[in-house]
Amino acid sequence: MPFKKPIRIPTDQIAGCSMTCFGTDDQHVDLLVPKVEVDIMIPSSEELLNWCWSSKRPMFPSSVLRAWQYKGSPLPPASDFKEQLASRQSFDEQKTQSCLGY
Repeated sequence: MPFKKPIRIPTDQIAGCSMTCFGTDDQHVDLLVPKVEVDIMIPSSEELLNWCWSSKRPMFPSSVLRAWQYKGSPLPPASDFKEQLASRQSFDEQKTQSCLGY
């Protein structure tokens, strides 16, 4: 481990979540921190996905994640995802689509 102490991330700095999946048994949640241009990839868990939903962080599509990572495009504001953030079903549908690379 490169760190001996816990790393703390202010939750207000997390702009949203996305998914990176390497098959059905190897799924990860991406936490996007634009202030420091960091994508923190954590093995997926219901607890983490519930945090993304309950804290009203959008589930960014994979295309948005890739544009942000590789082209330096800004992340869209959460207000662009009103429909997704109003319905857990829409949020979960985007989670599935993001996992598939869409």
